[in-house]
Amino acid sequence: MNRNSILPPGRARSPRNARRERFAVLGPLGLATAATFFGLDEDLLAPVWLAAVAWTFLASFALALRAGLRGGDWSAFRDHRHEPGREEEADLDLRVGAYAFMRDREDVLANRDPRRSADAGHDLS
Repeated sequence: MNRNSILPPGRARSPRNARRERFAVLGPLGLATAATFFGLDEDLLAPVWLAAVAWTFLASFALALRAGLRGGDWSAFRDHRHEPGREEEADLDLRVGAYAFMRDREDVLANRDPRRSADAGHDLS
């Protein structure tokens, strides 16, 4: 279900069902994280993570399909639309502002002038 979708009257889901669905989808990722934290053997860790990711995908698809078949809520499938990228904003960020420190660091590295680096206060480590 998309965050912008509105369920028809009388078909609203209870918070209890939403918690169950979240647990069904995200539970295996929590188990895989716990297995990583407690040091499961590396030979078993990769298949555990792959199974957890596959389960997450399949469970979310199954729950969306179930919502469509049982309640008529097909918004998870039909309301998807591609948001335009922010290429223009990213270009602006790279030219001025947010990523200016990266441009300054590249200038310092290209010039290989240690005095400029020390004067500008750059940490090149």
